[in-house]
Amino acid sequence: MSEDGKVVRRRHDERGASLTEYALMLALIAVVAFGAVGFFGSSTGGKLDKSSSCISRAYAGTSTGPC
Repeated sequence: MSEDGKVVRRRHDERGASLTEYALMLALIAVVAFGAVGFFGSSTGGKLDKSSSCISRAYAGTSTGPC
């Protein structure tokens, strides 16, 4: 309150996100990314290995059939 009894309101400028908000968003993105890799990583591992071997055989010229 000011001296004359009126409530003084400070002007709070909220034009952009603060450092704390950016840190929280980054932490949330990291948690989601690690969770997705953990969830999908085990189920796609064999498929990625198969794709890698097919590409290697294609470059080597030893691919005789569909991968």
